[in-house]
Amino acid sequence: MVASLIWVTGIDPMMELSRTDLRDECLHWKTVPPETKLTHVEVLDVGTTTFPPSITCTYSDGEANLLADEWTAVLLCGVVFAVFAGTVLYEVATAGRLRSVREEPTG
Repeated sequence: MVASLIWVTGIDPMMELSRTDLRDECLHWKTVPPETKLTHVEVLDVGTTTFPPSITCTYSDGEANLLADEWTAVLLCGVVFAVFAGTVLYEVATAGRLRSVREEPTG
């Protein structure tokens, strides 16, 4: 549920931005925090992919993916879900084995 919320609020709106808005987002990402001492930031290119969703900003000094934080959060939610589901399945299997041992006649 949390992963879906992160996806809808973080990734989906970013993928629908125009190219100009994406360039603005790239500039904003590069110049925050405000104490950054850059006088000129040049965005060379903005690339998007649908699957997996990514928005890659190419600067003169490197690249950055604007959706990296959202992907990390979704991945973390997936890991937590897998651990939780594994624990529940393990407990159910253990309870089933204990019940079958108790119900067997001792002879």
